[in-house]
Amino acid sequence: MENLQNDFALGISFWQGFLFLCIILWIYCLIDIFKIDADSNNKLIWGLLVFFVPFLGSMLYLLMGRRKMNQS
Repeated sequence: MENLQNDFALGISFWQGFLFLCIILWIYCLIDIFKIDADSNNKLIWGLLVFFVPFLGSMLYLLMGRRKMNQS
């Protein structure tokens, strides 16, 4: 029984850490989007995507959107 509790505590700790990193990534992306001097339509689209689809939107922004926003 004690082993099961330790495994559960480890799992909870993992998910808490993952959630914390996702929130930090989400905040970083939102700040970065509105800090860059780019077309306001691009800012709005990326901002809405990151805001409403936090994890996937943040990853897409970091992989694709950041480069495109810096080019315009």
